[in-house]
Amino acid sequence: MLTLAGDGSFEAWPAGCLVYYPLSALQRSAPGSTGEAFAHGEALEFQRRDLAGALRAFEPLAGAANPRLRAGALLRMARIW
Repeated sequence: MLTLAGDGSFEAWPAGCLVYYPLSALQRSAPGSTGEAFAHGEALEFQRRDLAGALRAFEPLAGAANPRLRAGALLRMARIW
């Protein structure tokens, strides 16, 4: 299997071999994007390696009314746990 990610594109060969295609992750600056909401928590998680702090940053977003924010926060919290 081969994957190629570029600016706003994602391709995999052979076609259809992936279960999940992360296009939303590549389009964080698109209108309606939720990427900015997670920036602080991801900086804590990946740059400072402060996992407890990252969990605290994602907790309020896990209860958000917006389903995209809620799902993104829960996914990130699961990744940390």
